[in-house]
Amino acid sequence: MHNWVIELANGHAVAPDEGRATKHPVRIKDGVISLRLAARLVT
Repeated sequence: MHNWVIELANGHAVAPDEGRATKHPVRIKDGVISLRLAARLVT
């Protein structure tokens, strides 16, 4: 993903790049940035 251009609103790569990045909900409260990361099982 080096030098890719990614749309921040949807995570999709901008042409001519292909693919997408995972989106995560973000909250900023009192200067603290929080990310909600879904737990997933990796085997």
